[in-house]
Amino acid sequence: MKLLNQTLSVLLVALLLQGCQLGTDDEDEEEIDTITISTEYYDDAIDNDNTYELILSAAADYADFTAEDDITEIKIYSDSSYILIDSDETIEEIKIFGDGNAIAVTDGVDLTVSQLTITGDNNSVTVFGVTVCSDSGDGNDVYDDTGQICL
Repeated sequence: MKLLNQTLSVLLVALLLQGCQLGTDDEDEEEIDTITISTEYYDDAIDNDNTYELILSAAADYADFTAEDDITEIKIYSDSSYILIDSDETIEEIKIFGDGNAIAVTDGVDLTVSQLTITGDNNSVTVFGVTVCSDSGDGNDVYDDTGQICL
């Protein structure tokens, strides 16, 4: 009886694991890097060969830099940061939780943001276009090529 229980247990585990592929990735998925800035007064250009998400942690107050190339997502938890975006056409999502931040694009860059979410106060975003905009903070300004949006 004990041997039968062990055999059934092994068989059950084998059936559960049958659909699992351990250690393999989908070849069609693009690798996305995460770049986190967590130092105060960060001042540099960010350039990455792969697609990346950019996170400014709460400790990254007063960051001032240029973000280049393939950004997929920006999350800002810090206050009083300025991000100039150069050489990008689409960013899937920008989330701003901090206060007093500004995002702008270099002249000639037609950046469209698919989803913009702002919960902080007194932030400014100037881009070419925004598909979906949500602003639950106070005193935020969002501009696209048609004027002020996300009121």
